[in-house]
Amino acid sequence: MTVTADWGMPIQLDVLFEQLKPHFIPIGYPDSGILKFEQKKQVLGACHKDLFTNRKITKKPFYNQNTIILRRPFESGFKEVNMKLFDSGGIQMTGVKSKEFAVEAVAWLLELIKTLPVSPFRPVDPITNSASASAVAKATATATATATATTESKAKAKAKPKPSTNTSPSITKVDISLINTDYSLDCDIQQDNLHRLLIERYNLFSMLEKTIYQGVNAKYFYNTNNHGTGVCACGLPTFCKGQGTGDGKGECKRITMSIFRTGKIIITGARTMDQIEEAYRFLNRVFDAHKDTVLIKR
Repeated sequence: MTVTADWGMPIQLDVLFEQLKPHFIPIGYPDSGILKFEQKKQVLGACHKDLFTNRKITKKPFYNQNTIILRRPFESGFKEVNMKLFDSGGIQMTGVKSKEFAVEAVAWLLELIKTLPVSPFRPVDPITNSASASAVAKATATATATATATTESKAKAKAKPKPSTNTSPSITKVDISLINTDYSLDCDIQQDNLHRLLIERYNLFSMLEKTIYQGVNAKYFYNTNNHGTGVCACGLPTFCKGQGTGDGKGECKRITMSIFRTGKIIITGARTMDQIEEAYRFLNRVFDAHKDTVLIKR
C-alpha cells in the first residue's frame, strides 16, 4: 500500500538531515527508530534490504526529495517504513500495511522533529503562499549565530516580517494512493485460453506478449455505477481513461490484473480495498466458470 500525506508547510531537508544524525539506531538494535537517511548523494545508516543488495543509495533521487527509513512496531515484531520526504512538505510511504500504521509512523517522526534544536520547518506566508522569509532567516541565524545586533535591526527596519498562517506542522491530506495485492492458485493457468476468454467473452482489454512480460496483463475498470463487469460503461463519446476515483460517470478506476502460468496473480492500481476485492471476485468467477479450459491441475 502507498500512502501520501503532508506536513502542512515546507521543510528544509538539508537541515533535517543534519539535525537527525544523533538519533539513528544501528540495524541490529532491538527497538524502533531511524535506520537510514538518504540526502542527495549522502547516505547515513543502513536498512534490512541493504544487507542483501549492494545498493546503498537510490540511483536517481529527486532533487527536492529525501528518503528516510524508520523501524516501527508492527504486530509481534517490527516493520521498516520507507518514507519519501519532499521539500514542499509532501510525504509518500510505500509498503505500509494500513492507513493507520502510516499515520502512526508519521506522527512518531513529527514528535521527534519537534524536539530538535533547530526546526527544519518553514512557515508559509499567507500572501505569497510560499515559505516565509523570516522563518528561513531564523533557521540560518540559529545555525550560525554570528549576525550582529546592528545587522538585525537594519533588516527589521527595511521589512517587517509578514504573519504566517501555518506556524506549526501537522499531519494533513492523508490519502491512500495505491494498493497492491497478490495471491496464488493451487494449479497452473493456460494463459492463451484465459487471454482470449477475457477479450472475447468478457470484453476486457488484455495483453499477452510472453517475450516481453510473462503474465496475462488485463485491465479491469471499476465503477460503483457498474459493479462486477470490469468494462467502462460511462457513456461518454469515448471510453474514460480509468484514472478517476471509481465512483460516478467518467470516474472509472483502472485496475491491472497480472496472471502468471504458475497460478500467481497480482492485482495493482487500486485505491480502496473494495476495488481490490471486486477484481479478486471477478477473476475467481472466471476461473470457476471456465476451469476446464483455463486451469491445469498439477
